[in-house]
Amino acid sequence: QEFGITQESAEHLARSYGMHAFEVCRLASSTSKTSPSKCGNLLIDGYPYLECEIEYACKHEMACTVADYLTLRTRLAYLDSQAAF
Repeated sequence: QEFGITQESAEHLARSYGMHAFEVCRLASSTSKTSPSKCGNLLIDGYPYLECEIEYACKHEMACTVADYLTLRTRLAYLDSQAAF
């Protein structure tokens, strides 16, 4: 509720990041001025992945490329390759 994200995205963040989910959202809230949610926009409609996860993955999980993030962190490349690339 504090970050204004959907239930689906909140559940995804809790499953993926556990106690660090709030930290992921706080990264975005300091930079996201145009998004209706304080936690940034959805990466792709229909999936719970948020833009703020990219910054977190780069800073804390050593994601080096977009492909690395989409395949290993979100698995979106395997779920929907058209949407991912």
